[in-house]
Amino acid sequence: MRLAAYYRVSTKAQGEEDRYGLARQRADVKAFVDRNGHEIVAEFEDVGFSGATAERPRLAELLKLEGAEGVVVPSWDRLARDAMLDGYLRYRLQELGLAVLSATQENGIDPQAKLMQTMLAAVAEFERSLITNRLAGSRREKAAKGGYAHGRPPYGFKTGNGHLIEDPLEQETLKVMWRLRDEGKTYMAIAHSLNDAKVPSRKGAFWQQSTVFEILTREEDGVPYGYSAVDYDKIVPNADEQRLLTQMRELRAMRPRPSYSDVAAAVNAQGLKRRNGQAWRTPSIVWAMTSWLRYERKRVSEQMLALGRNDPAYTDLVEQFGRLCIEIDSV
Repeated sequence: MRLAAYYRVSTKAQGEEDRYGLARQRADVKAFVDRNGHEIVAEFEDVGFSGATAERPRLAELLKLEGAEGVVVPSWDRLARDAMLDGYLRYRLQELGLAVLSATQENGIDPQAKLMQTMLAAVAEFERSLITNRLAGSRREKAAKGGYAHGRPPYGFKTGNGHLIEDPLEQETLKVMWRLRDEGKTYMAIAHSLNDAKVPSRKGAFWQQSTVFEILTREEDGVPYGYSAVDYDKIVPNADEQRLLTQMRELRAMRPRPSYSDVAAAVNAQGLKRRNGQAWRTPSIVWAMTSWLRYERKRVSEQMLALGRNDPAYTDLVEQFGRLCIEIDSV
């Protein structure tokens, strides 16, 4: 895995030799990287900065990182010494599609960190909802004039004369992605294959696991599964799709948990088809569940925004939002 290393010391003296100084931090990271077959592609160090503050120049650069697949720190307290800040930074890095690893401690998410990330995700969802609300009016006006008004075109498409048209090069890359996914490749393995083949991403950067996931789980027609469009910016529940979604989620909740291939086989055995009339496959099952869960999370966050923290129903919505986040992570 291509990793960026982040080092931090609170005093300049630590930067030289005493306590958990930079030399020892680098040694711990190198041992971890060598032991696990990783590669360091960038290094960031903040000297003389507390772990309780986010005001660190090199940390700011790290949060804009491109070209890596993860971040490794010598120990978790090098990233942050404050629980809220730690959750925020891990959330921000994971939003960039970066794994966050410690060279000397257990690499897993404890329940407290998971709860913190869920709450921070809710805040981020609020911010996105506010932006969406501000843009909705101008998009409706543009759509009324016949132009494409749905933001950045999905991967595989571009705009031409105000309309959405296929991008030949991206369409070919999509075919490669779907072929690899049908062969059982993980999103990370697909990203590696594209990078090894020197296939450029839309931004020209390295392919990341999260980017591949976003592309292959996007809405097939711009409408989340379980809903139908009745107007440009209005969708309503689709009873048939909602029932099928319930069945899919119940199957996935069984123990031992069936694979997505098993779920697809069970759905196909009933003669049920996708929106395009084709049989269900693993990618389409993942897309259907993910698109519905994301839309439900967005809907709940908008309800939270409308009610405010002082409303009695707010706590229930926060819990519902958290459950949706956890289910999305498990897809």
